[in-house]
Amino acid sequence: MRGIVGFVIGTYALLYAAVNLPASRDLLTRTVARTLSEHVGAKVAIGDIEVGLFNRVTLRDVSLTDPYGRSLLSGRLISAKIALAPLFEGKISLHTIALLDLDVRLHQDQAGGPTNIQFLIDAFSSGKKKSSSKLDLRVNSLIVRRSHVSWDKRYEPWTDGRFDVNHLDLSDIDANVSLKTLTPDSLNLRVRNLRLRERSGLAVDKLTLRLAANRRRCDIEGFTLDLPESHVEQKELTLRYDTRDFLPSLRVEGELANSYVALSDLSSLLPSALARTSLTLDVTTQFNLSPDCWQFPFVGLRSRDGDLELRAEATLTR
Repeated sequence: MRGIVGFVIGTYALLYAAVNLPASRDLLTRTVARTLSEHVGAKVAIGDIEVGLFNRVTLRDVSLTDPYGRSLLSGRLISAKIALAPLFEGKISLHTIALLDLDVRLHQDQAGGPTNIQFLIDAFSSGKKKSSSKLDLRVNSLIVRRSHVSWDKRYEPWTDGRFDVNHLDLSDIDANVSLKTLTPDSLNLRVRNLRLRERSGLAVDKLTLRLAANRRRCDIEGFTLDLPESHVEQKELTLRYDTRDFLPSLRVEGELANSYVALSDLSSLLPSALARTSLTLDVTTQFNLSPDCWQFPFVGLRSRDGDLELRAEATLTR
């Protein structure tokens, strides 16, 4: 038995050394970049590929352009460590994925037209419909540092200083996310930390949550959101729906407590008259929302200076 173990370890060490010889790494890097370029129909460049111990693969200085030569993605370092044992059970388990200094630029040139990532979707989509998918993906830790993502509908006008879903620019993205389960029928993830800045001035200092979802229900627990001068806690948030008819069937129930909101943090979302105020409100509320009716069994607002206090219940119907 010791001889077999020694043989396996020795063989692994020799393969590791061979793959990481400068000539081997250069050949591997050029081969992978060329193969990916041919598959997606656009230029993929990779500065270096390192195959590390214990099944870790690291790509450095990665870039991808769209078919027109415009930058779509670039990253200083992309690393993943894959567990081998789950592969024999038809599962993909990644211990850690690290994305450092990533820059992703998404856009759409005209209304109804394709986005600049449509060619990737087409390239990696199977032309045959499968009766069932065996996808079972787990990522113990996804770490993102110093990254940037933008989305631009180029045919829509710009609005300076306002949060605009047509022109998003997210920078200084730091995240630590665990994807416990991803199958065709379920999703279970935990956001340990998410931090980002948006071009409009909206700043998220920290976001945490735990999410478990299936085809009928989504439960979110441990939701906290910290903005520079605001703190929001969501005890429990439950979404009920039918994935075959999502929006008409959607029902949302939740409760906010121990929360306060500074209007200055939301200046890019509010009318200018409110955005200029220094008002901070303590917020407590319960809500039941559907597409046709928003019910608030309790709403409590109180300004920190004591000049404003509101307690009410409300129902809004369409």
